Amino acid sequence: MENDGKYYTPTIEEFHVGFEYEVKKEESWFRCFYSQGSLVDIYYKYNDDLDSIDFEADTIRVKYLDQEDIESLGFKHKVSDNAGGYWFKDNYTVDYYFKHSSLPNSLIITSDDYGNTIVLFNGIIKNKSELIKVLKQVNINE
Repeated sequence: MENDGKYYTPTIEEFHVGFEYEVKKEESWFRCFYSQGSLVDIYYKYNDDLDSIDFEADTIRVKYLDQEDIESLGFKHKVSDNAGGYWFKDNYTVDYYFKHSSLPNSLIITSDDYGNTIVLFNGIIKNKSELIKVLKQVNINE
């Protein structure tokens, strides 16, 4: 399993439609998305199924959630400190605040609606695909 602190080997339970990961083929890593029971390589349209992936042979990896992922979803970086990073997203009348710490991948999402702070999520988010699901669940559009 590749463990450079930036990537991890996913478990089969993490896969869902839209799950983003990378597959190693011939010493190169290719970005893929899980789609309707098959693996779809967006570069080569390679189709396969999960049964053919060797999860123990360093052939599949997922990037841990990081600042680039958070900002790609429309959050603006505010400040970072030893406890992690802080982001915000202005959505007309509601401001969303986001605190992420890479160890242990904890995430807190709050909203400030006319001075009332509401915790929308407080838990563990390992990757961008999980974050997208949570944002949909708490009704924050990407």
